[in-house]
Amino acid sequence: MSNDNEFTEKTENNVACFQSNAVELCPAVEKTENTLACFQSSAVELCPAVEETENTLACFQSSAVELCPAVEETENTLACFQSSAVELCPAVEETENTLACFQSSAVELCPAVEETENTLACFQSSAVELCSAVEDDVCKWKNDPCIFINKHLSPEEKRFISELGPCQPLENDLYGYQFPKNTNGRHFNEQWYFRVLPDGKKVIRDWLSYSPKLNKAFCLPCILFGSDKNISSRMSWAINGYDGWQNGRNNISAHELTTSHINSSVILKIQKTTLPILPSLEYGRKMEVATNQKVVSELIDIVIFLAQHNIAFRGHKENWSSNIKGNFKDLVILMASQSPILSSHLSLVKSKGKKVTSFITWERQNQLIDCVSQSIKCTINKEISEASFFSISIDSTFDASRTEQISFIVRYVNSTGNIFERLLALKSSAITTGKVLFNIFKSVMEENQLQWKTALVGQSYDGAGNMSGEHKGLQSRIKLENSHALFIWCHAHRLNLVVTSIISKGKDAIDMFGNLESLYAFLWTSKKRVDVFRQKQYKLYPNKQLQSVKRVATTRWMSHSVALKTIISKFEALIQTLEEIIEKEGPADVKTAATANGLISYFLSFRFVLTAFCFKILFDILDPLNKAFQESDIDLLTATDLIFSARYDLKQNRNDNIFQNTVNNAKAFINASDREFEELKQIRPIRIPRKHDQNGKCSDNPIIDPLLKMKVETFNVILDTTLSTLESRFNDEHIGILRDISLFSKKRIEEININVNKFPIDGFNVFCSTYTIISQEDLKTEYLQFVKIFKILNNNIDLPHALHQTHNFDEDEKLTSSSSDEELPTKRKQEMQNAGSINHVFKVFCAANMNSVFPNLYIAFKITVTLPVSSASTERSFSRLKLLKTRLRTSISQNRLENLLIISCENDIVVDKDEVVKKFAIKSKVLTKLLTL
Repeated sequence: MSNDNEFTEKTENNVACFQSNAVELCPAVEKTENTLACFQSSAVELCPAVEETENTLACFQSSAVELCPAVEETENTLACFQSSAVELCPAVEETENTLACFQSSAVELCPAVEETENTLACFQSSAVELCSAVEDDVCKWKNDPCIFINKHLSPEEKRFISELGPCQPLENDLYGYQFPKNTNGRHFNEQWYFRVLPDGKKVIRDWLSYSPKLNKAFCLPCILFGSDKNISSRMSWAINGYDGWQNGRNNISAHELTTSHINSSVILKIQKTTLPILPSLEYGRKMEVATNQKVVSELIDIVIFLAQHNIAFRGHKENWSSNIKGNFKDLVILMASQSPILSSHLSLVKSKGKKVTSFITWERQNQLIDCVSQSIKCTINKEISEASFFSISIDSTFDASRTEQISFIVRYVNSTGNIFERLLALKSSAITTGKVLFNIFKSVMEENQLQWKTALVGQSYDGAGNMSGEHKGLQSRIKLENSHALFIWCHAHRLNLVVTSIISKGKDAIDMFGNLESLYAFLWTSKKRVDVFRQKQYKLYPNKQLQSVKRVATTRWMSHSVALKTIISKFEALIQTLEEIIEKEGPADVKTAATANGLISYFLSFRFVLTAFCFKILFDILDPLNKAFQESDIDLLTATDLIFSARYDLKQNRNDNIFQNTVNNAKAFINASDREFEELKQIRPIRIPRKHDQNGKCSDNPIIDPLLKMKVETFNVILDTTLSTLESRFNDEHIGILRDISLFSKKRIEEININVNKFPIDGFNVFCSTYTIISQEDLKTEYLQFVKIFKILNNNIDLPHALHQTHNFDEDEKLTSSSSDEELPTKRKQEMQNAGSINHVFKVFCAANMNSVFPNLYIAFKITVTLPVSSASTERSFSRLKLLKTRLRTSISQNRLENLLIISCENDIVVDKDEVVKKFAIKSKVLTKLLTL
């Protein structure tokens, strides 16, 4: 650097001198402009020996990097440029006016480049250094106004620019050691940075900012806070900049006196004054928002807990002075003892009352409930959208306030093959005609943005005319606009109609269920009698759970079975209860004594016991069927197979051996009791008189044997009526599509894999005509290919489970030896449902990720498992509704009721609390300010 200083001392001027020497050395270059581009052009003309040189800056930069390792530690600034200029100037003082001399001088200036192939590359390298020096000289000013003028600046950006201050370079800091001149030969003066006050004191203008790139002056406060930015003139110090250097001092002084400049300067000074406390204020703001979000997050947990457990939120009196403030407030107080943040918010609300925003008021409760419910509904709608297809189940009921509530359940399947039935909405309507229900249905679909005209593939309701009517019912109105929305009558409701028709067939059935209903009315109308029955159970069955007498005259599914099993299991306690009632209440109330005596006489009869065991056989077959129909993941084919299996079992039980086993079981039950039972009475035959037109005696042969009479008139009638009713209720109205769907079962897949000829010629004809989005030929092709690989895929899925579980081979041998092919459907009904259903095959399909390989088959599987079987989920939602809307909560609003019911029913959906906080924050401007930055 000492050599550089010596050269600098001898140099009369800056880069202009270097350019002047270059011109003298190159007389062939006439009228060279005083710019870097002209300098580079002259260099090219002076080097004719270098042929085909590319005239681009990239080539220059590449040569500079390779040829000038000596400039490794030189700063990439104007000093570097000056250093290069100084080294070049003394070297070319004595050169001749030829190119060879100039090149020789250039070689002498670069001793570090020993093996360079030509000298032009070195000269070009120097030119590139000059260019980069100019660029770096411009880019080094971080507060150059050209960077941020005419831009929308955030408060943080304005703060950062004000901290940098104005851009005020001096002449020595610029390229060429002077400010650039305009067309009139005028330039900016660095003395303008200063202002002389009236007292003669010289102060710096901290608002004046010069742009080296634009060669214009700007007012920094006006740029940041000025109000006259829309004025388009030369004197606009915030947009166009000032470059009228002729009267520069006067114009600058005039701008200082303008109102907009003074206001902008005042704002800037105030901001700089308050700048040290802004970070602490911002930190405090962030901590306040984080604290509020934490408080709301804990309140969300309380809301979810109360809603999922169907617990009331509000109390009768919720004042802070009350002992009981309602479940919500009391739970907040309880959690505040373990949460400092919640405790702080609670203390603040107690001390300041309405002066601060409280998150625990009744209005905030409703908003939180709504936000949680909306989050769950968004999750459901997202899953439905990903599933592409869905089905609907709708039912209605009266609530505690005698309001008709309509429940909407959607059924869909996810990408892993799992079936879900979710509560979508709960609406109220005083009128439930088909037309009104259809309008409500459309509004629910629009509210949830569901494309029901294309994505709805099935619908399931009970047998009510407004739902299932063929002409004006809801299902027919939907099918008019969506022909592939297949209607399926709820299997569980149909089975309940089957059972209802059975109990009224035959004198023995009517007497038994009539007496069971009379027993319920007799015992349950008196708390003393109920207590006696419980005490007898405590005494006779000390280690068993208490049971109450059930009624049978309700629409509750399989209530007849439950009522009968309760009487059989608690028979001795029931008889002792009736005897104690006669003993204690009989002398004062002969009617009560007579009723109890009549019930005892009936229950202590062989007729009742045998009738009960006959129905027990029937209920043992129908109970599993009823429970299977209520499962949410059962598919249509499995339901059909279970019906066929039940019919098969009924036919197998209709024989003399089964009836004799039933008689033996009834006698064993009687023998286990110490009481005497009335035997079956042999009825004296009634002789039927002969008519005048009959020849001979009447050929009527009445049944004299009472046991045979029970078999014919009770046992056989029960089974025959059940079989005929099952066939009429489940009449296979969709036999065509069921036949196509059956091809997806594991059994049919294995059969067709063994023999392809078993695949029907018209396979998938009805299915594809119903769901036209699937090509029948493509579906056939994909199905036959999938059949060949299903066994391999199934084994791959089952193998890990088989390797990690113990197996009892003795039980397998017993099952194989004792079970015939005819007994298999009854004994392994559950195995058939799990492994032989379409859902199992579809899960294997999804686990193997075959949706991209067989797209048509994938869609067919999804539609099949999406088809509804029953509307049992709507009944479950009504059970939750009864727990939620009790006689003490009849004034609850419909919107709040719907939100609470959704949270209660869909409690397996994980609620994203951050998303709920965001939804809660936009409920009002106050909440937005408290919960968002």
